[in-house]
Amino acid sequence: PLVAPVAPGAGARPGTPSARLIGALAAILVVGVLAAVLAIVLGGGDDGSGRDTAAVTAAAQVSTPGGVPPAGGESAGTTPSVSPSASPRSISTPSPTRAVEPRILYSGRVTLSDAGGSGGSFDADTPSNSMAVLDGGDFKITTSGYFTGDGGSLAPTSAVDYPTCHAASGFGLALRAADLRAGLQLCGNTSEERTVGITVDGFQGDERGRPTSVTFSYTTWARPDES
Repeated sequence: PLVAPVAPGAGARPGTPSARLIGALAAILVVGVLAAVLAIVLGGGDDGSGRDTAAVTAAAQVSTPGGVPPAGGESAGTTPSVSPSASPRSISTPSPTRAVEPRILYSGRVTLSDAGGSGGSFDADTPSNSMAVLDGGDFKITTSGYFTGDGGSLAPTSAVDYPTCHAASGFGLALRAADLRAGLQLCGNTSEERTVGITVDGFQGDERGRPTSVTFSYTTWARPDES
C-alpha cells in the first residue's frame, strides 16, 4: 500500500526540535510580560492619558524651588500667597512734664557792690528796693573778688524762665570779672529754697580782675507750697 508523506512539524512529539522551539518562544513571551508588569509597577505606570506619570512628577519637581512639589493644590510655577502681617501699633511716648510756673514773689533790678572792698550780699527773698546791700544774703561779691552765692547758689543756664531754672543743675558757680558780660543769664536758689532767674545788665571790675559791682535784673518765684 502507498503511504502519504507527513508534513514537517505535524504530529511532532515532545522532545523533538519543533517542541523545544515552541517552548522557548512561550518562555520568552512570559518573561516579556513579567518585565512589562514590573516596569509599570516600579515606574509609576501610565495615567491613562498616554503620559508617563513618573516623567510628569519629575517635571513638577524641577519646576518647583528646591525640587518640592507645590503643596495645597497650588499649580507649579506660581508663588504661594502670603497674608500680610498686621502692622504693630504705634506707642505714644508722653512728652516730659514741665514744671508749672508758680506766682512771682519779687522782681526788680539791683546793683550789688563790694562796699569798698568789704564785700556785699543781696537777699533775693526780699523786695529789691529795701535790700540791695546786705550781709548774709543769697548772692554776693566776695572780698576775694567773685560774684557767687552766699546763702543761695548760682548756676549757668540758657534761659531764665521758671521751668528751666527749676530744673537747672551745676549750682555753686563763682564768677570773676572776666566771666561776666551784659546779657549773661544765671539761675539761682535762695536760702529759703526759692527759684530765681538772673540776667546781668552790667558790671565793673578792678585791675586785678575782681568785680567791684554787678548790676542785674532778677525774678524770684514762690515755692510750690506757697502758690
